[in-house]
Amino acid sequence: KKKKRKYVIIYIQSKKKLFYTELLNHLDFARAGLRKKVSQMLADSVEGNEVTVNLKTKIGKSLVVKYRLNDYSDYQSLGECLGTMYEIPGIEIDYFIDGGANIGFFGINLLSKKVFKEAILIEPNPHNVKLLNINVGAFEHVTVLPVALSGKDGTVVFEFASSNTGHIKGAVGHEETTSNVLVASRALSAIIPESWNLEKTLLKLDIEGAEYEVLDELLSNKKFPKIIVGEIHDYLGHDGVGLVSSLEYAGYEVKVTGNGMEGNVCRQILAIRK
Repeated sequence: KKKKRKYVIIYIQSKKKLFYTELLNHLDFARAGLRKKVSQMLADSVEGNEVTVNLKTKIGKSLVVKYRLNDYSDYQSLGECLGTMYEIPGIEIDYFIDGGANIGFFGINLLSKKVFKEAILIEPNPHNVKLLNINVGAFEHVTVLPVALSGKDGTVVFEFASSNTGHIKGAVGHEETTSNVLVASRALSAIIPESWNLEKTLLKLDIEGAEYEVLDELLSNKKFPKIIVGEIHDYLGHDGVGLVSSLEYAGYEVKVTGNGMEGNVCRQILAIRK
């Protein structure tokens, strides 16, 4: 009888899938012929409409990650969250909230490195929630909330966009779409458990323009996580500078990265409360 392995090995086939996915994430859309060829190579390596990859984690967890075939939002999310888009400082963190968890790549990146006391992953898109639950199912003390972050508790219209991203109707930097669904919304300050030590809490936000009202509500209620990382949409057109100033006034030291000076450009932030 063979000895059971402690870790799931990353087989060659899985490495190929990850390579094809990263290649598609970085290829310019103008290179249609090459993209089509790589897309077909990825499709030939899987069965059905989902890509399944076995991973080995640093804390001994066997992990299976699933994402959708021919979904460029999933490809982009994989590259961003398992790559270097979000800078995480070496500060001791026991709790974290992932606002806009999508199908879980950012959560996987953190959860696979250490054991947290509690984590809350928030995702409003019902098409994403099923895969999100699968992808983080190997981890303990993780709660998935199928709600939209907003400035208050209630309901909002969630609009589906290309490749299953989506946004709240009227969100900064986004036009209305033709397909939507009504979802529950929650204020972030009401979600954070009173038992959490905010000095050891990380908040990540990538919520497609809703970050303006969500952070305003959070700061107004004097909830100050130690670290905030995330993306500010329409940074130039909707006073992203003002949002950063609000964080600084609340005691955060904020680092802003990103480029582009025209259109609905985004900036990434790393905010650490002094």
